[in-house]
Amino acid sequence: HMVPFADQLRANMDAAAAANGKTYYLSATPQCPYPDIINHPMLNGTTPFDFIMVQFYNNYCGVSSYVEREVLQKNFSFETWDTWARTKSKNRNVKVLLGIPGNEGAGAGYVAGTALLSPLSFSEQYKSFGGVMIWDMSQVYTNPGFLPTVALCLGRYPDVTAIGRPNKGSGDC
Repeated sequence: HMVPFADQLRANMDAAAAANGKTYYLSATPQCPYPDIINHPMLNGTTPFDFIMVQFYNNYCGVSSYVEREVLQKNFSFETWDTWARTKSKNRNVKVLLGIPGNEGAGAGYVAGTALLSPLSFSEQYKSFGGVMIWDMSQVYTNPGFLPTVALCLGRYPDVTAIGRPNKGSGDC
């Protein structure tokens, strides 16, 4: 029932946007093994998502499986999801967000500090790369310095008055 639900939701969102001028986004959060068993029917070219936040954790294909200096990643599957975005997605401009855990308690495969720089740089080379999704805010809150470190690794630095500076031990990018 997910495909008809998602398609109707998209139709309702588009109608509302046409009526009120507001923008609405439709997203999904598949796990990194492709195809994602639960979301595959929707992701198989039937529903036009604006972005997907792929969970690159809790699986063999997560960010922690990234191998430094390997052009073709055996397990880390961002390239697979970029291929999906270019060839299978109904919206060929869909953005793929790199979902990572915000602390050790958020899920298996937590990566911190400079260890994030290489997988983020690798992912940024793909046209579909749309940024980072961090699971979840309660974990980030208990991990001071993590969010600014991620932003620094992405080449951006947020307002540090709200979220603090990277920890000395976080391995600034």
